[in-house]
Amino acid sequence: MKSKTMDTKTLIFDIETVGESFDKMDERTQEIQTKYIRETSEDDEEYEEKLQLLKDGMGFSPLTGFVVAIAMLDLEQDVLGMYYLDENNSGLVTEEEINGRKARLRAMDERTMLEAFWLKIQNCNRIVSFNGRRFDGPFLKVRSMVHDLSIPVEIVGYRYDKVPFHLDILDHLTDFGTAGFKGNLHMWSRAMGIESPKADGISGDMVSDMYHAGKILDIARYSAGDIVATGELYKRWLKSFKGIDQF
Repeated sequence: MKSKTMDTKTLIFDIETVGESFDKMDERTQEIQTKYIRETSEDDEEYEEKLQLLKDGMGFSPLTGFVVAIAMLDLEQDVLGMYYLDENNSGLVTEEEINGRKARLRAMDERTMLEAFWLKIQNCNRIVSFNGRRFDGPFLKVRSMVHDLSIPVEIVGYRYDKVPFHLDILDHLTDFGTAGFKGNLHMWSRAMGIESPKADGISGDMVSDMYHAGKILDIARYSAGDIVATGELYKRWLKSFKGIDQF
C-alpha cells in the first residue's frame, strides 16, 4: 500500500458532456433507444414526454455522447487548467482568472483533449473527483476507445494501491454507498458552507443548451466551479478524518 508523502501531487478533475442529436441518428439506433418508452407509454402524450427526456439524456452515455470540457485543479499549486471542445483543434490558449485562481484554457478536439488528460494524470499521485468513479472515469475510458487511444493508467478499477490513486469524494462521504443518503455537489457544498458552483444559476442540465448556443468556453468556466467545490470538500474531508489512514 502506498504511503502518503508531503510531495503528493493531487489533481481534482471533472468533465462536461453533451449528447448527439437523436433526430440525426440512424433508424435502427432510434428504434433501440425508444423501445422501452414505446412499450411503457399509455398514450402519445406520455410517449412524447419520455422521448424528450431521452433526447435530453443522450450526454449521459459515452455511446451517444461526447466530452466537451475537461477541468482540472492542481491542488498543491492552486492552478486551474481547462480543455474545451474545438472541432478545428486550434490549440488556442486563453489565460484568465477564475474563482480567484490563475486559469489556462485550451481549445482542442475531443481526441486531443483525451490524449492530453491521460498524459496529465500520469504525473499525479492522486486524482480526486465527485462521482468520478461512476461517471467521469468510465466515460473517459470509453470515449478514448472510440478514438482508438491507448489508456495508460487505470482510474476506475481496483480502488487501492494504484498510482494515480483515484479518490471519489462522494464514495467516502457516503461510506461507499452504504449510507442512506447521497446528495449532489450543490447539496454537499451547501451543507459544508462551501460556495456552490450552481450558485450563479447554471447547472449541468444547461450544458447542452450552452453547447448548441456556441458557449463552449463558458462551459469550461462553469466546470471550473465544480472542481473548486470538489477540492474544498476533499480538503474538509482530509481535515476531519486526519487521524484515519487515507491510504
